Amino acid sequence: MKTWIGPATIIEITRPYSAKVELDDGGIRELHLNKLRPYIARVGQVELIFDQGSDFGDLHYAPTDMAVTFMGDVTDHISSDCQELEHVQRLELLNTLKNSSLFSSLPSLAKVKGHNLKLKPDFTPKKMHPYRIPIALQQEVDRQINELLHLKLIEPSESEWAHPIVCVSKKNGSIRLCVDYRHLNSFTIADAYPMQNAKDLLFEVGQANYITILELTKGYWQIPMAEEAKPYTAFVTHHGHYQFCVMPFEMKNGGSTFQKVMDQSQLVKAPSLYTPNLSKPYELYTDASATVIGACLSQNDEKDKENPIAFFSKKLTETQTRWATIEREALKRFDSWIFRAEIEVISDHNPLTYLTLTTPQSAKLTRWALALQRYNIAISYRKGVKHGNADALSRLPIPVS
Repeated sequence: MKTWIGPATIIEITRPYSAKVELDDGGIRELHLNKLRPYIARVGQVELIFDQGSDFGDLHYAPTDMAVTFMGDVTDHISSDCQELEHVQRLELLNTLKNSSLFSSLPSLAKVKGHNLKLKPDFTPKKMHPYRIPIALQQEVDRQINELLHLKLIEPSESEWAHPIVCVSKKNGSIRLCVDYRHLNSFTIADAYPMQNAKDLLFEVGQANYITILELTKGYWQIPMAEEAKPYTAFVTHHGHYQFCVMPFEMKNGGSTFQKVMDQSQLVKAPSLYTPNLSKPYELYTDASATVIGACLSQNDEKDKENPIAFFSKKLTETQTRWATIEREALKRFDSWIFRAEIEVISDHNPLTYLTLTTPQSAKLTRWALALQRYNIAISYRKGVKHGNADALSRLPIPVS
């Protein structure tokens, strides 16, 4: 019985009926054309994943909650039949509704430079075959694709690129679509543009009396793709070949481009609880439970009143939940503020002083104890009942049925 080998790539026609081919292992062979057959790749395995784990980070997928709101009937009712409002109030409300598109659940296209890609010199286009979508999900996939087409977020493509899509099953039973851009991302040159640090932003706006917070609807989709970069975003489904007109969520450097746009528009503003005084000592209250950690950074003012500067909380990963409590308390936070400042760490976990007063008994704790040496730090104990600023949420009663 003959055994087929391959797939192979024809690299040269050497004779009228012979060709040199390169095999997957890098070997070169000269074969007669009668011994060559077109290679037809099988469709990939059923590609359905569940968005429930956290071991490998969050998934980025296309949102689908994009209900269209029509304001025409509403404005007609306000201008004629609405007796609950006075005339001046109706005029004010109608004037506000003129800009109702700004509050829509549909993303609008920002007037900014389109997102572009810088690829490595050795990149090669790759037209991948679609992953097999379960029959039960194909109708929902088609619906979401048609919705993206209707909103002009995607368009039919003739690109030589084709990335497969992945269905993500949410806990509520709904389906979200992800595009597998791993091949393209591996050839994309990383953008070195810095991301804003949230703690620094808090410090900048500390003296403000009024702070406005704006949340963008599907922020990435408000940034257009550069015309020459659209073919790189092409993806393939069981029914068609499409490409994005806007910046996809899964693409490398998307965060950097979004940050550039935010910086240029001067939209990045964040609230601050209290502006830290760099000449005063800090107090850092920490707490840990079986699944979460929390901290509160504060300073005392001239009247010796405690003023919170920032709060921190984090859900522990499966690995971190197996650490001893003393290890959880040793996590380093707020470095940019407390470095070279006098800092008192206050915890309801008495053995925490073990890190600075005695020799740790594990390599992990030894490493953390040495890391603490860079700080002017003192650790003190406070009873849990007086530790509400750091562990208030962990002490909320949970009803048991």
